[in-house]
Amino acid sequence: MMSVLAEGWVWWVGALAIGVPLVLVVLTEIIGALRRRRSPAVRPLLLLRNAVVPVAALVVLLAFATRSDQDLVWVRIVGTVLGFLLILLVLSGVNVALFSTAREGTWRERVPTIFVEIVRLLLVVVGLAVL
Repeated sequence: MMSVLAEGWVWWVGALAIGVPLVLVVLTEIIGALRRRRSPAVRPLLLLRNAVVPVAALVVLLAFATRSDQDLVWVRIVGTVLGFLLILLVLSGVNVALFSTAREGTWRERVPTIFVEIVRLLLVVVGLAVL
């Protein structure tokens, strides 16, 4: 029994089995509270809860389940999807911080939404090219 606990993967599996559901429940409660306040921060948190956390857990599971010297394609594919989702999450958070909470009369309030979306698209394309 002690030899099984001495292996590192047991602790990672335990952390995933307890940590991921706990993070999802906490995020759900935070999202519910922000929805009642009609906060614009709900969209990035929904992306975090519904996509980023599950894909990150999948990356960790795949990385530990397929530990070998071979270059495994599935781990890289899911890792790339996680990178793309993280880019979307960061850009969504920046959008909320800069433009959704802009006070009336400021330059951030006057910027047309189409320009914000075009810059966001360009940043996603550059981020994917880097990935």
